[in-house]
Amino acid sequence: MLAGDQGARLHGAVMRAKVEVWMEANMHKVVAVKVLEDYKLDLVFANGKRGIVDLSRLVGKGVFALWGDYRVFRDVRVGTSGELTWGEEVDLCPDALYMQATGQRPEDVFPSLKHEPIHA
Repeated sequence: MLAGDQGARLHGAVMRAKVEVWMEANMHKVVAVKVLEDYKLDLVFANGKRGIVDLSRLVGKGVFALWGDYRVFRDVRVGTSGELTWGEEVDLCPDALYMQATGQRPEDVFPSLKHEPIHA
């Protein structure tokens, strides 16, 4: 068992680590969405970043055929995992939306994807 001050410091460090893990896992979640014209959405993410995504290229293709009725597109909701949903038919990944809205690449958003050059 740790003495009072040591135990408090350890507990504080553990709690900070848990918060950091939670933030990293949740920072790309959509927290607010506003429908704009021409199949564009104004998105706000959990980390405070904001951006506009243009989904017009998807309209009429595959499951996105339902967006042919613009009223259906306007009925977008934020799901429990920060994804965007249109009923039970369509959902879009918050990480993909984040990259599109902020112009970042996967390795920018997920540093573990970066490849370091190997020197012999």
